Amino acid sequence: MKNNDPKITVDPIVYAEKPARYKVVAEPAGDADAYRELRVGFFDEKGKCVADAYFTVDSDTGEPRILITADGDGDGDPVIEVFPLRSIESIVERC
Repeated sequence: MKNNDPKITVDPIVYAEKPARYKVVAEPAGDADAYRELRVGFFDEKGKCVADAYFTVDSDTGEPRILITADGDGDGDPVIEVFPLRSIESIVERC
């Protein structure tokens, strides 16, 4: 990953003209050439990451995959996998 990769920040998130108390930061993530993905993090008013989603591909199947944290632990391990190309019956899995 290059040091000059762009970040996109939306602060605050606004829906239906009501500002939320969160900002969102989207940025490239990964480990050099081993893998690259897009990380989207939700941050609270104190700057704590409370939710993360990683947009990537499955290493076995190559299909698009979204990894999501839970329980307000944005810096924790993902616990939900979403496979957008699958049927509605098998789109979500637990990690």
